[in-house]
Amino acid sequence: MGVRIRSSMKCAIQTFRLGATFIALATLSCDCFFEVRGQVEECGTAVPVQGAVISVRFDNVLGVATYATNDAGQFKVSTAEPCRTSVTLTFQKDGFEDLVTQINGRPSSPVQLCMTRKASP
Repeated sequence: MGVRIRSSMKCAIQTFRLGATFIALATLSCDCFFEVRGQVEECGTAVPVQGAVISVRFDNVLGVATYATNDAGQFKVSTAEPCRTSVTLTFQKDGFEDLVTQINGRPSSPVQLCMTRKASP
């Protein structure tokens, strides 16, 4: 005596299999994901800018992600977006001018950036 599966259940199973296959293919089709690493220093010095807030706007995605530089002024921004993604990075820190830079595609090496200290009033 076998177990019978109703046709609606068969349809649901087939839909699940198709969906899982599509997700697997979509993941395999993107073998390189966007990532940028770098360091921020005060312009004209080798002093790292610690704790700078980084607002990241991915050009093809709504919303903004936020990161920060570490004690050595280093940062890493990574996402599941493809390598060729373009992003706008905005660095902000009290006492410094905002720094805005565009990154087009995954850089092959870490980026070196500098922030300018605001003039004293």
